[in-house]
Parts: sequence; structure tokens; C-alpha cells
Amino acid sequence: MNEKDDIILEALNLLYPAAISPTPLHWNIENRFDEELKYKARTDGGFSLDTLRNRMERLVELGLIEICRERGSYHSITEEGRAYLAGDLDAAELEET
Repeated sequence: MNEKDDIILEALNLLYPAAISPTPLHWNIENRFDEELKYKARTDGGFSLDTLRNRMERLVELGLIEICRERGSYHSITEEGRAYLAGDLDAAELEET
């Protein structure tokens, strides 16, 4: 887990319970959520759409986000993802499994 993962989870949490595909999620993080997420400051200027997609794949593997619809790859944060953001779930435990 890294800062980019946290930003992705925080953005999905802002949109919860909605599901969104990677491209509009990236756009919203860059253009709509910077005030809430401090995205550019936390990542030294941002990260690419490809990085977001790769990190989302990892978050799916960890069970922190889910694919709600394969076609168009719509994602949503899971209850585990919300628990992680609340500090009730240690990411190190997820990575061990």
C-alpha cells in the first residue's frame, strides 16, 4: 500500500456508493477532489491514468475495492476499504494473505 492507494480509496469513498470506471475517477481526482484529497501535494504533482489502473488492480486483489461491472470496469470501495480508511483494518494483514 502507498499514498496513491490511499488517494484512490479516499476518492472512491467520496463517491460511495456509486461505482466509477478508472478514466473518470482519475479525472475527478485531478480536477474535482484536489481540495479534499490534497492529491498533488501528496504525490509530488500527481500520477498517471496507467498508474491509477495498476493500483486499482492491486486494490481489487486486496479486497479494498470491487469490480461492480466488468464491461467498462466500474469499481466501488468495499466495506473492507472503508474499514481501512477508518483505521479499523491494517493493510499489512491484507498483504500477508
